[in-house]
Amino acid sequence: MILPRNLISLSQTKQAHARIIVSGLAGKASLMGHLLSFLAIFPSSPFDYSLSIYRTIKNPNVFSSNNMIRCFAKSESPLQSLVLYSCVLRNCVRPNNYSFTFLLQACSKGLGLYEGVQVHGHVLKLGFGEDVYVRNALIHLYSSCRRVESSKQVFDESPHHCDVVTWNVMLAGFARDGRVSAVENLFDEMPERDVISWNTLLMAYVHNGKLEEALECFKRMRESGLVPDEATLVIMLSASAQLSLLENGQSIHSIIDSLNLPMTISIGTALVDMYAKCGRIEQSRLLFENMPRRDVSTWNVMICGLASHGLGKDALTLFKTKWEDVARVRRLMTERNTSKVAGWSLIEAQGKVHRFVAGDREHEQSLEIQKMLEVIDTRLAAAGYVPNISPVFAGSFQHYSLCGRCNVAGPDSGKIVKLQTH
Repeated sequence: MILPRNLISLSQTKQAHARIIVSGLAGKASLMGHLLSFLAIFPSSPFDYSLSIYRTIKNPNVFSSNNMIRCFAKSESPLQSLVLYSCVLRNCVRPNNYSFTFLLQACSKGLGLYEGVQVHGHVLKLGFGEDVYVRNALIHLYSSCRRVESSKQVFDESPHHCDVVTWNVMLAGFARDGRVSAVENLFDEMPERDVISWNTLLMAYVHNGKLEEALECFKRMRESGLVPDEATLVIMLSASAQLSLLENGQSIHSIIDSLNLPMTISIGTALVDMYAKCGRIEQSRLLFENMPRRDVSTWNVMICGLASHGLGKDALTLFKTKWEDVARVRRLMTERNTSKVAGWSLIEAQGKVHRFVAGDREHEQSLEIQKMLEVIDTRLAAAGYVPNISPVFAGSFQHYSLCGRCNVAGPDSGKIVKLQTH
């Protein structure tokens, strides 16, 4: 029995691959192509594994190549899909509409406007300009690159080759650009609307401070018979929080309960924020403590909520708790021999953007920067400033044992602690 793709896990796909190899069928291009197609739909499949499979295929056809392009589009280097596309053309394999859909998705993710324009040229040259999926991908590309007028031009070129996704992508482009009136006009013209259409209009209202309009729009959505999804409810909780409308926020909470929606990080954080801003800090704290999972936004919202209600000590206690969790996570990372990508910062100076990593010494003006930092430290010390970092790191030190990778010593080691970012 062949299972539907959405029910097949990555481990099952690898088991199928192993069986193909054991059966001596690894050289069969069609089987390997289908294996790639399963990997292409997984949100976090290992890219190197997909590429290794593709390289085993002799003379890959357009189906296999499209799935590899799709894997590239999901990777950390999405624009590399253009290199693969060039190889496909050199091998005299003719691309189809799916090729361009995945290529344009890659360009959108990588904000590759220049590359996307070239792909657009190929789309027109090969006669795919009226394909609805390709058009949707083109509109999304230009919107992602903040070229909403180019999106509108593609949208207007073939008004009869549109579906609800086409309209939604164009709506999102206007919303991202802050053009609320354009979103309203396009929404009114839509022959068909779904939940995403309403969410986009709601988002445009809330992000641009038109909160009363958002409440009225949500009312109209409910009257139309559509069932709100998680995104709808998070947007409306944000509107309720900003307006401090407790009753309205409680109504949204009751809808969440009636729909039996799980307490995701997004919903939980929005509820914590709403109750805190509407004066119900205890309810906010109770929700926070009962959330199964929390991210940094959840912690920030709870800390700010406590502080704004005059509960400064509680806020500081909670703050000490990014740090006990930080210690726990770093300990697990050390035990599992994993590492994190180093954090980086951007600064703009004289029209040029500079990127820095902690401890960076590769910048062309690194020596001058270090000298200036020393001057600043000297002047701060002369002014009597002494940084107090013990409250921040005290909770972290006591949980670490000696770690060769990050040179962190535990409290009983008698060594000086040296912190490094992995």
